[in-house]
Amino acid sequence: MTPNYLTTQIHDSLATGDFSETNANIVSRHLVDAERRGVSSHGINRLDLYLSEAANDVIDPKVEPIATAPRNGLQKALLPLDSNPIEKLLFINCLIN
Repeated sequence: MTPNYLTTQIHDSLATGDFSETNANIVSRHLVDAERRGVSSHGINRLDLYLSEAANDVIDPKVEPIATAPRNGLQKALLPLDSNPIEKLLFINCLIN
C-alpha cells in the first residue's frame, strides 16, 4: 500500500465523516506522515477517534483557524483555549503554510 493510496483512503473517510475538503486534506496528509516517520501514536490509528469525535460533536470537522497579521516575524492566529487535537493540527498547519 503506497502513501498516496493511504492518504486518499483516509481523505475519503474524513470527507464522508463531514470534514471539510481542506481539513480532510490536511489531516490525511499529517496522519500518513506521522505513520511514515514511525510515530504511529499520532498516525493512522487516530482516524477512528477523529471520526467518532466529529460524529459526537466533540470536534468541529469544518473548523478553520483565523490568521491575523504577522507579529515579530511569527504568524499570530486565534485559537480557542479549549481547542481539540484537530484544531491544534489545523492551527500548526496555518502557521507553517
